[in-house]
Amino acid sequence: MKASNITERIRQIKDHIGRASLKLAMDDLDDLIRSIDGMDVENHDEREFINQLTVIKARFNSFNDSVILDVGAKQQELNQITSSLLILTDSVHELLADNPDLIIPEPPKEITANLAIPKETIPTTTHPIPPASEGNNGGFHYSSTKTADETKVNIQFNPLKIFGGLALFILALALGIKLIFGMDGCQKPPPTTGDPKAVETPPVPNPEETIKTLNVRFPSNSSDSVKKMTEMINKGKATGRDQIYFSNILFGRNQVILNDKAKKELDDIAMVLKQATDQSIMLSATVGPNESTSYRGSKEITLGDVRAREMFNYLKSKGVPITQMEFEGGGVSDPQRVMVELY
Repeated sequence: MKASNITERIRQIKDHIGRASLKLAMDDLDDLIRSIDGMDVENHDEREFINQLTVIKARFNSFNDSVILDVGAKQQELNQITSSLLILTDSVHELLADNPDLIIPEPPKEITANLAIPKETIPTTTHPIPPASEGNNGGFHYSSTKTADETKVNIQFNPLKIFGGLALFILALALGIKLIFGMDGCQKPPPTTGDPKAVETPPVPNPEETIKTLNVRFPSNSSDSVKKMTEMINKGKATGRDQIYFSNILFGRNQVILNDKAKKELDDIAMVLKQATDQSIMLSATVGPNESTSYRGSKEITLGDVRAREMFNYLKSKGVPITQMEFEGGGVSDPQRVMVELY
């Protein structure tokens, strides 16, 4: 199995864990183990990686078969299994980087063919010997004679004809070049008045005048944040990033669901963005000081990441192209807030 296939399998397992679908992640892990187990592996790091995958899968099977009465202990065991799997899948990228030929590339298929023709199968036939042939091609004179078992070709050339033709070709090429460049030289230069100041220089464009301005309109009853965003877009793209805070987009404690007020704000943002199709934005959401930073116990996916993704999906459902948007978690802030960056 090639290293690229291993990387794709690991990515799928992480996606299932990010969606809290641990059962699907373990099923994919089981398929991965069956695919690579039993191969002729000589690398110690690779064999150790496969062994650890097998141990984690066995631990999850044991967890499902056992009866744990304490809910807290059950969750703690499940978190430890998930954490071990995430740490191991992170290390596989370093393993593949150090060993680009892992995991055991498939050997190339050998194709052999016997092209030898037995001597016995070569037909022996006799043909009449034709008379010698002669020809003349420009400066070359050739003749050929054919016998029963070989053909001889005799070629002679006439240097006078060859060099004469080459000289005619060079002369024609030189005349063509002179004709091409001479046409440009036939144009007379514009008359000069003798005063060097009379030569006009082209005006230097003003950078401020080259900025393309738009006529984007914001919906009625929009918030101040939406109006500010519309004004920035109408002025043209800035050299850096313009950041705008949207106080009307708030999430409940440890929640990712958009309320009606937040959806109204996002509807206005979508209406503005669909008028400026070349404007790109970055959606960002933070986590409040009294909230859990991780999402459902994951160490890689934060609550801010999921909130930003919810806004991204909502704007996409309203017709904003995904090529105009990106999203990311914004860390922890007091208070919780949502930001949109124009770039």
